[in-house]
Amino acid sequence: MLRQIILFFLGIVFLMLGVIGLLIPVIPQVPFFIAALLCFCGCIPGLRKWLASTTIYQRYLLSHIQKHKFLRDLMEE
Repeated sequence: MLRQIILFFLGIVFLMLGVIGLLIPVIPQVPFFIAALLCFCGCIPGLRKWLASTTIYQRYLLSHIQKHKFLRDLMEE
């Protein structure tokens, strides 16, 4: 339960950094949005199931997630 709360707040922080990156062109926004999505997937099971069923996830993100233990644990709960 504590882990889900921490991941939710981290997701909000990364989402805000991504929005700031949209407003300030020097800060990259895409890595922050991806980090926010992964944090939200760690605390919202429905979002995790939806993301795993998309073709974009299977084509581009699945190989990266399988390489890193933290991401694997986050997506396979």
